[in-house]
Amino acid sequence: MNNRKRHTSFHLILATYVSLAFSPSLVQSQSITSSTDFEESINSLFAFISPGDPGCSLGIIERGKLTYSKSAGLANLDWEIPISTSSIFDVASVSKQFTASAIALLEIDGLLSLDDEVRKWIPEFKDYGAPITIRQLLNHTSGIRDYLSLMNLAGTDFNNVFTEFDAVELIVRQEGLNFPSGDQFLYSNSGYLLAAHIVRRITGKSLRAFLEERIFAPLNMTKTQVWDDSQEIVSKRATGYSLANDDWQIDHLLNFQMGGDGQILTSIDELVKWDNNFYQPVVGGNSLLQKLHDRGVLNNGDVIDYALGLTVDEYRGLKRVMHTGSWGGFRANITRYPDEHTSFILLCNRFDGTQELRITDVADLVLVDKFTEQNVTGVNLRSDGSPVNQPDQQLAPVSSETPDSQLATLKNYTGEYWSSELGVSFHINLEAEQLKIMRPNGSVTNLEYVKNKQYTGDGLVVYFESSSRMKIDTGRVLGITFIKEGV
Repeated sequence: MNNRKRHTSFHLILATYVSLAFSPSLVQSQSITSSTDFEESINSLFAFISPGDPGCSLGIIERGKLTYSKSAGLANLDWEIPISTSSIFDVASVSKQFTASAIALLEIDGLLSLDDEVRKWIPEFKDYGAPITIRQLLNHTSGIRDYLSLMNLAGTDFNNVFTEFDAVELIVRQEGLNFPSGDQFLYSNSGYLLAAHIVRRITGKSLRAFLEERIFAPLNMTKTQVWDDSQEIVSKRATGYSLANDDWQIDHLLNFQMGGDGQILTSIDELVKWDNNFYQPVVGGNSLLQKLHDRGVLNNGDVIDYALGLTVDEYRGLKRVMHTGSWGGFRANITRYPDEHTSFILLCNRFDGTQELRITDVADLVLVDKFTEQNVTGVNLRSDGSPVNQPDQQLAPVSSETPDSQLATLKNYTGEYWSSELGVSFHINLEAEQLKIMRPNGSVTNLEYVKNKQYTGDGLVVYFESSSRMKIDTGRVLGITFIKEGV
């Protein structure tokens, strides 16, 4: 083991005794007021980042100014380059608010409506019976299957080159939805990938070019870009890392060459400029802000917390606007308390399987005199960093009863199954009276019996509709059909 190994697990939590006393104009600390004590407290909460480890950068913005920042750890382990507020991170799903802004600007321009059907702009998109609108794409209420989950199910290597056009082709190949459009909220990266493609169809420009012209250049965000070229050199870019076998390994998915659902590269310094646009809008005016904060509505009239690339809710009695991100070894969180004109940004290039992004802990300290409700548990995050507005699909518990199908019936389930929606074949094998799924990448999933021809394993729920047809559910993908070949 080298000196980059992590000796103890950690959580990104902030000790409740820390006080933030930046200037006389800010909330005054009740226990720590001197700058020396303040710095010591801040240093203690970053102590989980050992020398030689990847790390994080924290920024606190109050009334348009970056009033406090703290960076710790290395942006690049090979060259031992320290992280700073100018370090460039992949902010993953935090990118969605920029894609939503692009669509909103096109509506302001009169070039589209959020209530346009997707098929108006992507005519090859299937007709699923009920219309799917651009607004539903951005609200995560479209029912469209998540393309990243589809890739994962198919066993695709995320280090392979993958483009916007590859993703669109995969999405439009789907024969069904997770649910009728507008019926539910279920986070889906596909909606934002399609939104980026709609920008291209309407303007003839990539999302990168459009955002550069309409948002980044006007806000002087000269170091911010959409990552769509795996060969491009990016100055001051941090490398993503994940912990494996007690050592840090590069976890940086450079070959995803597209924007929409993620892939924006930026820094704390750059995001201060973006945050200011929510108070003094240079780009889009108040019309843009209103559209971005307009929360989604389900078919039954229920209002969800998710708006356009932003979650709009309350925390301890204060209005909160936020989004998180997770991709490879990167983690990101931008949380804004608009009525207090205070925002928090956390960018990290490390993931060890236990890290939690707890911007709420910072807010608890800075806004201690503003909150009207007692402290509560922070927002729950899924593995990709998206906020949990509702639980993911729950898998049925494995039954201890003997399967009603005997060994001969189990043998009938074996064979090669083809999915036209994924474009891959799965092999079902029977070993020691246990069914196994073998995917094209060589991975094997042991299937445990649940009930009524249902099996589960490794996050999959497999339904054998017959000896020649099965369907698979997994998280954000429901009802993928496989047909046995040669039957």
